[in-house]
Amino acid sequence: MGEIKRGIKIYDEVGEEMGVSKESARKAVLQTSFSRMVLSFPIFIIPGVSMAMFEKFGLIPKSKAPKTLLEVSVIAFALWIALPISVSLFPQRGVVKANEIE
Repeated sequence: MGEIKRGIKIYDEVGEEMGVSKESARKAVLQTSFSRMVLSFPIFIIPGVSMAMFEKFGLIPKSKAPKTLLEVSVIAFALWIALPISVSLFPQRGVVKANEIE
């Protein structure tokens, strides 16, 4: 919220600071929020579907340690898939047209 109130620094093509923009900050915060929301989808979906499939085919171990290891592995796999997807949705440095900022 602080970025939206204060604004963020904006730069030209060669990297020189051009000022501070609240509109660019709003756009950046919205993109960050959306990418974090997308991050959560695979983390909720992949473990649930995977564990249901393991259970359907009788592949879930009976003892506690191997079962816990399987669950942690499935969650780690979901994070391994979800994080690069959510980070790659938007460029690390956004581009905003001059007529779109204040």
